[in-house]
Amino acid sequence: MKKWILVGVIFSVGIGLIFSFACTRRGRMRSPDTLIIGIARDWRACDIWLHRGENCLVFETLIKRDKEGGYIPFIAESWEKSEDGQDYTFRIKKGVTFSDGTKVTAYHVKESFLYIEKSKERLKTANGYPEHYQNQGRNKEGDNGDNGNKGDKGDNKENGDKEDSDKGLVDKGLVGKGLVGKGLVDEGLVGKGLVGKGLVDEGLVGKGLIGNGLIDNGLIDNGLIDNGLIDNVAYNLPRWSEISSVEILDEYTIRFHLEQPYNLFLDELATTHISPILKPTPDEKVPGFIGTGPYIICEQKGTQDVLLVKNLHYWRGEVKIPRICLKVIPDPKTRVSALKTGDIDLTGIDSIDQIPLDMIPKLKSSHLSVEKLSSIDPAVHYLALNYQEKLFADINVRKAIAMTISQNKINDLIHESALSIDGPVPQNNALYNHQIMRRRNNVSGARQMLAEAGWTGRSADGTIMKDGKKFSVTLLCNCSDPIYKAVAEGIQTQLQGVGIAVRVQHVELGEQIERMRNKTFEMALWPQMRYPMFYYTKCPSWLNVYQSTELDDAFSVFLHSNDPDESRQAFYTTQELITDSCVQPLFFEVFNVVAWNNTRLLEFEPFSLSWNLDMDLWKARLSLSLFR
Repeated sequence: MKKWILVGVIFSVGIGLIFSFACTRRGRMRSPDTLIIGIARDWRACDIWLHRGENCLVFETLIKRDKEGGYIPFIAESWEKSEDGQDYTFRIKKGVTFSDGTKVTAYHVKESFLYIEKSKERLKTANGYPEHYQNQGRNKEGDNGDNGNKGDKGDNKENGDKEDSDKGLVDKGLVGKGLVGKGLVDEGLVGKGLVGKGLVDEGLVGKGLIGNGLIDNGLIDNGLIDNGLIDNVAYNLPRWSEISSVEILDEYTIRFHLEQPYNLFLDELATTHISPILKPTPDEKVPGFIGTGPYIICEQKGTQDVLLVKNLHYWRGEVKIPRICLKVIPDPKTRVSALKTGDIDLTGIDSIDQIPLDMIPKLKSSHLSVEKLSSIDPAVHYLALNYQEKLFADINVRKAIAMTISQNKINDLIHESALSIDGPVPQNNALYNHQIMRRRNNVSGARQMLAEAGWTGRSADGTIMKDGKKFSVTLLCNCSDPIYKAVAEGIQTQLQGVGIAVRVQHVELGEQIERMRNKTFEMALWPQMRYPMFYYTKCPSWLNVYQSTELDDAFSVFLHSNDPDESRQAFYTTQELITDSCVQPLFFEVFNVVAWNNTRLLEFEPFSLSWNLDMDLWKARLSLSLFR
């Protein structure tokens, strides 16, 4: 058996070396049947909870969203919801297979969900998370969710994975004596041979969950995977669904029982980085590389690129593009230049792969297609004021800032890829509250309101003063986001007009996450990834930017009422409360701008969902001629 495992590994390495030229730099040979996608940051496909657009190339979900925002069958062919809103029964589609040819059954779906919950619990416990995080997602009958099905396949003999939590997620069972085998690739797979000592670091599978850091102390800007912990766990991409049990009714039928009705349950099931369906195995319950999607991970070169090859067993049909190279080009302007010269074929498929505002018009040419999409799952961003700071505790000061900032002037700066909006939900969203009344631009009224708040003095440089102190603040924003740079400069200029001095501080993403987490900021530009988690305190999250008892009550009804009309009205109320607080005096929707070489990539239609823009990429095809 060990011999065949070793042969398999050597074969995979050989395949990777053969295809490695597909992702080489300009001037070197590249394969005409490999699509090269330019991305901003390293994609760790083995980290299924890192919310990246590329996930849907490898992993899929029970259901998915359609282009109108509704839910349609995917791996599940149908589902039913009980009258009390607490039971969801799914019928798995026959003929769906994993990339290794194994058919997908209700058992695999159950094991996927149990793995997700157990892995998050291990992550939280091993990294010292507070009790309220550790308790999230646990089931009434314990944390295995078996609901009495002790005979089900996949139940761990040790019932609790003690070794996993003690020694780490991968543990010496994976790389030591178990799946990989003690002697495989020089005692440890990544020890002395195939990859080398540095790639996974001595701490990854030894001294704790991720040891001293995933891929040498931090992986992505020392913050996206914070201190070795996948950040999605830190803010939990919360499972408010409270699954109390998962029951297998037959080989292709599965039922989820919830603690209470939860109106975002289907939304979570349709999100690849929250509810992916993965293949369990006896040795490692769910190896993160095996999914049902159109592609398989063939090779990963450190932090440079990932090579995907088509899934020959893909259950939906023939995958027309044989290989995809995800090539890391951190600088956005360099990435765009690579598209123009033909070194990459596609970019912009993920929210962090943004194309600079000033370069979008330059991409419009005969051989390039540029598409601007308003997502059915809108990417809303905002200016946040730290209302816990004394400076912004006065609501009249916050109102004055809201009245100072002109939406039209902001739109003049960002219109190529974003649009300012009235509240936390865009106007074209089905749940938008049309009663929202944003305070319109009124500079003279803002000056008067600031004066009434005590800001009557003025320094030699024109900055307003109160009690001998200048109204001087720092605006924090991510240095790698071109839209934030433009918005920050616009805010700075407009607030200067009423005597507020703003210093724009551009920082790396990791530093901004840390400062947002610790509330050590005054003003900040920040994305709203999942609406309730930024305001609802019953979701224990450092992402909460505004909290109130009244807001909590409205969110609770929105999330858990089994009456659709009552839930919708509560959602309207949340928008009113958030907008009226002026904690976020500016909201703007960022569009997805996707650009590709239309002489190379043919019949491609981006999907209007921010996490899944490339969901239908497998249907497209490549021209075998290379553009130069």
